Amino acid sequence: ENLRGSVVDEMLTLAGPEGLCLVTYWNGNFFSHAVLNYYQKNEALCGSFEIHKHVDWERRVLVTPTNYSTEWHTPPEVQQLLRAYDVDVPRLISEGEPLWGEPHVNWEGLAVFVWFDQS
Repeated sequence: ENLRGSVVDEMLTLAGPEGLCLVTYWNGNFFSHAVLNYYQKNEALCGSFEIHKHVDWERRVLVTPTNYSTEWHTPPEVQQLLRAYDVDVPRLISEGEPLWGEPHVNWEGLAVFVWFDQS
């Protein structure tokens, strides 16, 4: 979490005034699916855990006894998160083709894609 702002700053610096950056997130709307069908079945990754003890469904956070953690955000939350790093991506596009070459948030299934620039 502490690194995210620095990484965004570096991405913008490398992209320059004409460049476009891309970050991806897991779509928080599918968090329950991931917990039940992936994390719970993947003990080699995150260890065993008890759903009622280690999952915060409201915040979409999993922290296991082995200290494996994951936090999933919905597309509007991702937009808000980036605003905390002085990156405003005003357009949320939920269906259809991404707006190639333009800053926006787009999501498809499990993935959230965010294109942003220095503007």
